[in-house]
Amino acid sequence: MLSMGREEAAKRNASFTIMTFEPHPAVILRSGMMRAPLTTLEQRLELLGAFGADVVIAVPTTREFLAIQAEAFLQDVVGGVIGARVMVEGPTFTFGRGARGNVEMLLREGRGLGIEAIVVPTQEVVLSDLTVVNVSSSLTRWLIEHGRVRDAARCLGRAYSVRGEVMKGQQRGKALGFPTANVAIRQLSPAEGVYAGCVHVEGRGGGETKTGTSGGKNQPFPGKRKTVEAF
Repeated sequence: MLSMGREEAAKRNASFTIMTFEPHPAVILRSGMMRAPLTTLEQRLELLGAFGADVVIAVPTTREFLAIQAEAFLQDVVGGVIGARVMVEGPTFTFGRGARGNVEMLLREGRGLGIEAIVVPTQEVVLSDLTVVNVSSSLTRWLIEHGRVRDAARCLGRAYSVRGEVMKGQQRGKALGFPTANVAIRQLSPAEGVYAGCVHVEGRGGGETKTGTSGGKNQPFPGKRKTVEAF
């Protein structure tokens, strides 16, 4: 979908603009819902910028914004504030209060507002068990939560990564001769286990170092909070 948006913007000599929301609307609409994100806003902005976006609009998700009627969202936000000429979306896209807007409304109402709508089919990938699946954030989250990080990478188009601040831990690894960096994160943690990966430490001259990283609860000491530790 992003590739199509970039191509259409280039063909029209128009600005390639991407809109994202922070936090996820479900967190606002479902009171008390705990939903660790796949990316922090900082990561998302970096990824979208690297993809070639001219403008990234990060909308602070509020109940007031989510209460905008679908027609008003198209006319006032997409057509008015953004001034979009082309809108590229997937087949399951919804918008407006109560998610009443859908791609059919976008195609129908967009024409009258001078907005061309392009609907991109859902992308399919083949997982390691040879299952063919439709890519979605829900599926990606399920794969990560069940430790299937290679399959999650197929859906994401990149390795899943987390970012956080190194905090002082119990220093058990150091005492055993295997010191680890305890990283406090706000993202979705993989299932309990140890994963091969790499780490990049800011302020250390750049570059990456191979690492063994534990996800889920502290390993092998039970009863501790979920965290990420890298050796």
